[in-house]
Amino acid sequence: MIELRYNPQLQDFIEFNLFHSWNSPEKKKDRFSFILKHLLWSLIPVIIYCFFIFTPVKDDVSIPLFIGFMISGIYMLYMLLTVKTSIRSNALKFYSNPENRSFFEETFLIISDTVIISKQTSRTAEYQLASILKISENKGTYYFYTNSMQAVIVPKRAFDSKEKLEKFLLLIK
Repeated sequence: MIELRYNPQLQDFIEFNLFHSWNSPEKKKDRFSFILKHLLWSLIPVIIYCFFIFTPVKDDVSIPLFIGFMISGIYMLYMLLTVKTSIRSNALKFYSNPENRSFFEETFLIISDTVIISKQTSRTAEYQLASILKISENKGTYYFYTNSMQAVIVPKRAFDSKEKLEKFLLLIK
């Protein structure tokens, strides 16, 4: 059994949302679909302009095609940069709502080989380890998914010793 005590921080919540919505390996197909969809939507006006509006007037479409592809590329870059900004913005809205403050209370976590117990001032939650759908990890955090949208977030900084971390890793394997 491992006992951890930590304060969830805004950055933990933002990282979880970024990981869950965009960065996780499971989202690779969604990222590809997003990029393809926006690429197609940005190229359709270019193709319509070059081949249906510009071509009947002039024979050489290379310059408008080049300009169109440049505009399309800029649009794609903008979309890719604003996805993560949008996710961060939504996480900040969640954080600034007083009703959600309990999420950021000090957390006392007990992890055994059968159960995870999360205790905070305003609530206690118990999860059977067998009911955890998946365990994911990024550079600073472990995520124990309790359903497709929620996870118990365990920051790596909560492990105050290497022994605790090693014991934790043995428990979750």
